[in-house]
Amino acid sequence: MDVCRGQRSRGSRGRRGAWRGRGRGGRRGGGDGTPRNQPELRLKFGDLQGLENKTSDEIIIYLTSSRCFPATEYLLTQQTAMENPWIVLIVSIVAKACDCSYHVDLLKLLNLLPGSSFLNLLGRYLNKLSANAENAVFLRNVVKIMSELLQRFPNCFADLPLSDLYCGTRRLSDTGKLADGALVTEVDELMKLRIKKAEELKKKEDEEQQRRRNPRRNAGLNDDEDPPDNFRRLSVVPTQEDILHEGRPFLRRNKIDGSYEDVEHYLDVQFRLLREDFVRPLRQGVAQLLERIGSLELKDIQDIRVYDNVCFLETIYTSNGLRNRIRFDTSKLKGVRWENSKRLIFGSLICLSKDKFQSFVLATVADRALANIQRGIVDIQFISVFDQESLEEGDVYQMVESTAFFEAYRHVLEGLREIYPAHLPMQNYIVKCQKEVEPPAYLRKVNQQQMQVTFDLTPIMKNKSYITARRYYKQTIMSFLA
Repeated sequence: MDVCRGQRSRGSRGRRGAWRGRGRGGRRGGGDGTPRNQPELRLKFGDLQGLENKTSDEIIIYLTSSRCFPATEYLLTQQTAMENPWIVLIVSIVAKACDCSYHVDLLKLLNLLPGSSFLNLLGRYLNKLSANAENAVFLRNVVKIMSELLQRFPNCFADLPLSDLYCGTRRLSDTGKLADGALVTEVDELMKLRIKKAEELKKKEDEEQQRRRNPRRNAGLNDDEDPPDNFRRLSVVPTQEDILHEGRPFLRRNKIDGSYEDVEHYLDVQFRLLREDFVRPLRQGVAQLLERIGSLELKDIQDIRVYDNVCFLETIYTSNGLRNRIRFDTSKLKGVRWENSKRLIFGSLICLSKDKFQSFVLATVADRALANIQRGIVDIQFISVFDQESLEEGDVYQMVESTAFFEAYRHVLEGLREIYPAHLPMQNYIVKCQKEVEPPAYLRKVNQQQMQVTFDLTPIMKNKSYITARRYYKQTIMSFLA
């Protein structure tokens, strides 16, 4: 089987002005009107036929490779016209790929389908499907793909041609043209699964709305509980468990009445609250992003900024350690004024994943030169040096940036962890809540004798009698020192 073969647009050669910029009456792209960002690689029908004889692992490696993935993406998401043999062949190949052992790459392939132009073409084909033995196999493959999509992307049920599949199968079954009763049962089960996923999604949305209406309902749940671990052992940097954990983290309310048990109690409460103040936007943003996988509705995600098609360009050696230069897609960021934007500023925490955040690596922005950032290029530095080893050339990542500025929290959290309880300043008032405020230590004793403390407030007095008061104050001090 041939590797993806390059095909130049017809207007890219032999026409001098084919790729010029737009002038008066000019057009984008090539001389035949094709867009400039249209990939040069194309999957031909013969290429797809060759894949049918390959194993599922070979299929998924081929379709998601760095060289051929742009062609796969164009075929499934942008090609708006397709003959029936192409549809049948693509369904057969994708269904076979679902049995592969490379789950990350399979997720990368399946993520192209929800809301794609190919599923629109598939829905139309299902509506006019006729009965024959080959179509029974075709329908079984469609059921397999739809089941995989519902299991992995439950929120995309509205974008799948399940109604077309159900109506087409029922029509053939009711007219006696489809003798495979097991297939009809599978389609019925698939529709039940769709209803179940829709109900689960609705229930989750209702619970989230209820939680937002009563944010303080469970606020004091852990006030009287001991912490599960020592806060000094918690990582300042968010972990995978912090981001993907759906339960409520251990938090205790800041005391506004009464005193803390001791300094450790005070530091534990403040550390966990401040850490959650930073982690929660990233956790909620990633959760919202995962719920919208396969959907185009990403603009209403408030807590994170999303960047697509991120790839690594090179490694840079600096006096501050290794940095990596990356490039991200700026096609949806045309309106951003990078010179004034808070996006990707120095120290911002970013999270990169190539498997829809089943796993990820964390880094901070190390340099964002204006000339580079305007072209979608930025330098990052990984939090852990071991994350550097997990990078693979040619991988495409999705990147999210927390709206909470990491550096502002990082140093305070590290400082709280390092405070020794006996050295906490003013703990009698902050922790023990003593009402009687004593004078500072440097005014308490002079030569082992108790000193009478007098504060001179005359400079802030508006009354003219402050001159007399100031003279009295000087006399008092002089008599004490005599």
